Amino acid sequence: MNNNMEYRNEMNGASRTPKQNLMEAKRLILDASNNIYEEKKNDIQSEISDFKSNVEDVKKRVRENAFETKESIETQVKERPWTFVFGATLAGSLIGFLLGRRYK
Repeated sequence: MNNNMEYRNEMNGASRTPKQNLMEAKRLILDASNNIYEEKKNDIQSEISDFKSNVEDVKKRVRENAFETKESIETQVKERPWTFVFGATLAGSLIGFLLGRRYK
């Protein structure tokens, strides 16, 4: 019966020294910290993966929109070239006028 009692006390940590109890507590805290670290690391990696996927989707849409805009402008320039020549001349003159006044 005495052996059984010693076994129970040992299992409950009663026969351990304070140093052993502290070492066990330290080990438990480190294990818990490592578990939390791994969980957070996995969460962050998942978020980064989702972010990369979203960036790729946005890049694809921007490329498609840029290509469609380019095609549309090319079509309009081919249909009405003089309108764009006049617009470019007007824009260049306005920019030149504004910059010229600025440096006087």
